[in-house]
Amino acid sequence: MPKIAMLMGGLLVLLGLTVFGGFRLGQGQWPSPTALIPSFLGIPILLLGALALRPTSRKHALHVVSLLALLGVVLPLLRLVSVLFSGGQVGGMTLVSLGMTVLLSGVLLGGCVKSFVDARRSRSASASGRAPT
Repeated sequence: MPKIAMLMGGLLVLLGLTVFGGFRLGQGQWPSPTALIPSFLGIPILLLGALALRPTSRKHALHVVSLLALLGVVLPLLRLVSVLFSGGQVGGMTLVSLGMTVLLSGVLLGGCVKSFVDARRSRSASASGRAPT
């Protein structure tokens, strides 16, 4: 799971930089720093994934990664819903950025939850002497 967290963190950083650069090229002016939000989310996920490679830090680091992934799903969805319900429109690059942030964070969150469930099953099975299911 740490390697997946590092991959998703790296993809979020790349997404933020790509969207920021895409706005710059597409509009010919400097974009808002908010275009880098996926990168600001991806950097700590990437670093925590690297920290989780150490077995002593894995549990805590991956719990923080799952919290950041949850924020990466909920916050862009809230922004999208609030803009759409207020009658506003979401531009192409913004929609791509929000959608990809939700998708990447959702995949990461799902992987974290599966990892936590598998770890719990493994611990309970080893305590009772059975093979994990």
